[in-house]
This record gives sequence, C-alpha cells and structure tokens, in this order.
Amino acid sequence: ITGEDNSYVKTLIAMQNNDGGFGVTKRYTSEIFDTVLALEAFESFDSKAYESEIQKMIMYLIYNQEEDGSWKVNHYNGSEIALTARVAYYSNKYLTEHNLTSAETEDAFSKSDVFLSSVNSSDMNKEKIETTLYTQLYKNSRGDYTHVYDTVKAVAEAQNSNGSYYDSIYD
Repeated sequence: ITGEDNSYVKTLIAMQNNDGGFGVTKRYTSEIFDTVLALEAFESFDSKAYESEIQKMIMYLIYNQEEDGSWKVNHYNGSEIALTARVAYYSNKYLTEHNLTSAETEDAFSKSDVFLSSVNSSDMNKEKIETTLYTQLYKNSRGDYTHVYDTVKAVAEAQNSNGSYYDSIYD
C-alpha cells in the first residue's frame, strides 16, 4: 500500500460504524449500499491487513439480509436484485479468497442463490444491464456458468449502434 492508499484506508476505517456497516458519514446510520461500496473499496487494498474490518462488514451485511435472501438499500426501500447480487458477489469473493466460511455465511449465500434464481439473462434490456451483470458475476463466483452465453448475447443485443447502452453516448 502506498502512503496515499494508506491514508485513504485509514479515513475509510474511521468511518466504519460500531455495527460493522457504513453510512454516508460516521454519524449516519449504516446502510447496505454504503457498506457494499466500502467492501468494494477494500478489494483494491491488501485485505489481509484489514481482515477484522472486512469481516465486520460482511457480518453486518449478513445480519441485515432479508428472509427471502435479498438486500435492500435501506429499510424504506424494497428488495433490489442488483444490490443483492452485488452484496453476495463481493462478500462471497472475499470469503472464498480467504478460505473463510461458516454455516451462517453459507446459509446467507444459499438464500441469495434462491432469490437470484429468478433473474433470466435473456430478459435483459438497457435498464437491467447492471442487474444482469452483477447476478452473473455472483453466479460465476458460486460455480454456476450456465447462463454466461445468454448474458454476453443479451449485453450485445442491448448495445446501440453508437456503442452506448443509452440514448446518448455520454450517458
């Protein structure tokens, strides 16, 4: 880690709440989306050095998983497929890379598997690109490669002739 990275990580760790999650700032209630963004940020650093903080994040995420296996941005929103796939992917990636597992984490991922089984790559459109790609990443990380071809095909079909997935090449 460079000196600049180290400063960034220290600032990020200082923002972690006692429950293991992250809010917009230290004073804000932890939220799933903010916590998964922090988890993604830690992916670019030497995660061994921050194992305790990362494990607290993952436990916060698992503790706040919905009964149906999904995650919500916060308690005011409904379950979100893209967020669920994103949380499951980054949590599973860390735990797999560090050979960490428990009955609790496996139960959480099993519930996510069921929730995400409803995502069909062939139904993807421009509004569902993020959902489809995160879901496919998560499924691949769990050893399920059955829909890779469908995902690649759907992404190609959703792309406009100008190379963008939106009406403007600037979006």
